[in-house]
Amino acid sequence: MTTVLQTTAIENGIKLFFTLKNTTEDAITYTFNTSQRFEVEVKNSEGTTVYRYSTHRMFTQVLGKLNLDKNEEKTFEATVTPLKPGDYIIRVWLTANEDQPEARSHFSIN
Repeated sequence: MTTVLQTTAIENGIKLFFTLKNTTEDAITYTFNTSQRFEVEVKNSEGTTVYRYSTHRMFTQVLGKLNLDKNEEKTFEATVTPLKPGDYIIRVWLTANEDQPEARSHFSIN
């Protein structure tokens, strides 16, 4: 499994695209206990968490699956606002019951 995290600057924040690609020879199935499929955490340069995707959100309590065949991709997107000017580290990961692939990136808001 490979992950790619792309970010695009927007006014007072970023838009992110988190892509999973099944690079194995077999299909992969991820299972979830809620409707949440990914989590986003943004920390400032002091290491303080300033944004968490799941904060102030509700997810349905329903079992779900994500199936990825060989070479299949799935992209999740989210918008992170508001952010003050500064340097940040972003981490995005799958909230599956099994493996939780993740990606990280550094970005700045001017």
